[in-house]
Amino acid sequence: IIPGGGAVLYGNGTRGGVINIITKKRKQNGADIALRGSMYENANLDTQLKLNLGLKLNDSISFSSNIQGFNKQGYREKDLLRGFYQNSKLNFDFSDDISLNLGFSYYQGENTLNDALSLQELNSNRFGASQTQTTYLSSKPEFNAELKIRANEFVDVNLQAFYQEQRVELKNSNAALQIYANDSFFKDSLYGANLKTKLSYLENSYLVFGYSFEEHLGFLNSQSLIGATKAKDTKQTHSLYALDYQELSDIFSLSLGARYEHANYTHKALSGRQSGFKIDTNTDNFAFELTPNARYSDTGKLYAKYERGFISPTPYQFRARQNGQYYSNTNLKSQRYDTYELGLSDYLLDFYAVNLALFYTNSKDEIRSYGTVANGGFENIDETKRYGVELFLRQDFANFYLYENFSFVNAEISGGVDKGKRIPLVSRYKASAGINYDFSKNLSGFVDMSYFSKAKDESNAWIKEYFLSDIGLIYKNKGLDIFAGVKNLFDNKYPTYQNKASDDYIPGASRSYYLEAKYKF
Repeated sequence: IIPGGGAVLYGNGTRGGVINIITKKRKQNGADIALRGSMYENANLDTQLKLNLGLKLNDSISFSSNIQGFNKQGYREKDLLRGFYQNSKLNFDFSDDISLNLGFSYYQGENTLNDALSLQELNSNRFGASQTQTTYLSSKPEFNAELKIRANEFVDVNLQAFYQEQRVELKNSNAALQIYANDSFFKDSLYGANLKTKLSYLENSYLVFGYSFEEHLGFLNSQSLIGATKAKDTKQTHSLYALDYQELSDIFSLSLGARYEHANYTHKALSGRQSGFKIDTNTDNFAFELTPNARYSDTGKLYAKYERGFISPTPYQFRARQNGQYYSNTNLKSQRYDTYELGLSDYLLDFYAVNLALFYTNSKDEIRSYGTVANGGFENIDETKRYGVELFLRQDFANFYLYENFSFVNAEISGGVDKGKRIPLVSRYKASAGINYDFSKNLSGFVDMSYFSKAKDESNAWIKEYFLSDIGLIYKNKGLDIFAGVKNLFDNKYPTYQNKASDDYIPGASRSYYLEAKYKF
């Protein structure tokens, strides 16, 4: 997990950080099965079944697959998510220096969502359904391939290619708004490739450089009761990047890198109010990183970081809506941000971990959504700034450990007509603490507590603060794992979203109980 940074290597949209997931290769025969169930206070159930399989076909070929089926009732009446997901991998290890990994995954689900409640409805019944619901049918196949080649002790080459497609259909219309008919759907596909080379030189120093290509396609078929729109959106992206890491001495090291992205957007309305209308526009974006590090002990380091990053619009963000009809929004710009960070990381006296970071981020043309389903779209905020501190502590003892997190973030609009206002839905203070305790070799338990301070909503009204607590037990014996616990132990009532001006409120999840059993063969 990279909490911040990554704009040079990963490009668009990494301001909040990067989660890089590297899955294990199951090279031995084995399987496991897991059944999980949870229940909210109103007796709504959430059930999941998971199956995992690993096969070693020979010394160089292995196969793994996992399948999940789920039927989840949400904490509100008529909330529902059901479907299945599978992910399979085929691994070829041709030699110690050459490997090929192929993957295929598929998701299919039906999701019924409630609209927001009014304040009166919320106070009357937090579990209640809204007057209308919308049901979506989603499917998403995905293919990926990765070829790794270690040419020699100085050169490593990595080539990745991928394709994914998501189709979302509207199963039933929103009768209150009368915006969409039943045969409306949206299709989104993305394919591309990334070629990355690592050159090692000197001692513990290296240069990473590469090229990536992406083609992002979106197709909309909106059957509205006040008209129909079909539109096709594309975004083609070419990127070049390089990152150099040097160990200048036993104490000092330096990372320096840059990235250039060129994106071409096209939009074509095939029917509706602007039938035949086309958009053809380009964006050019740059990312930079400069990170000096200083090791003052075997476990401790100080670092400073400057990063320039960007968030370029998606292809369909250049569309806006007026009375349910779509029109062009060519004034939208890419978001650019500059982040400055100072940090410390250490592990003291073999039991005490500390991570501290101070940061300041200034963003130009931050992209945000506005309006409603029928009248809205995306726009730029002239300027925003965020500054604050993040602190993580952990203490390890013989049979238990403690942890504490604290963050302060001041997020405000610093330019334009809304200058001086806080950015909506951002808590200024967040804190969490917990304990994991080993009662025996097989049984452990935990308590997690989190606090979120009040925040402003989109109408500049206050969202109240709230506190959450979770407890649980974990039992492990040979191939059997059992997990049990309670989320939101004290049944704290809080909103996950509100807009006081429009009288819209979405309640947070109530207290729930869960039990999961997993057996490994």
